[in-house]
Amino acid sequence: MQLGKYFWIIVGFLCFCFFLIFYFFVGDPFSVKINFEGGPEVTASVADDLREMKQGLAGVKELSDNEGMLFVYKETQEEVNYWMKGMVIPIDIIWINENRVVGVIENIPVEFTEPLTIYTSSVPVDRVLEVRAGFAKKYGVKIGDRLDIQLQ
Repeated sequence: MQLGKYFWIIVGFLCFCFFLIFYFFVGDPFSVKINFEGGPEVTASVADDLREMKQGLAGVKELSDNEGMLFVYKETQEEVNYWMKGMVIPIDIIWINENRVVGVIENIPVEFTEPLTIYTSSVPVDRVLEVRAGFAKKYGVKIGDRLDIQLQ
């Protein structure tokens, strides 16, 4: 009986080790590659539930040019609102609908006092991409640009 107990402890430990190896060395299973038409490629973490969307990039201290966060809605939203609560770096917001850029807000500054500015989409969106401030200008991102979004 004692041998069986140790067997299951070892099996459990090995499963845990495989999980850690997969998670840290294979990569985040919830990220996507976004290719801008004739432009850069961005690797973005995906926020597709309320908890992840509320957290967003809050607390992130640095983003490279090719990193961001993609907020994915189950259905097209007529209007979405974003703010800079908990943010420590400035960002650009890129509004997306049906794999096309439908709006861009550049160089949104960090805010430390309330009330916080609310940034609202002026058109329906099904996704929102947050990237490092200056990205849209540097790469000439504009309304109408087509995106190719692929799971990693």
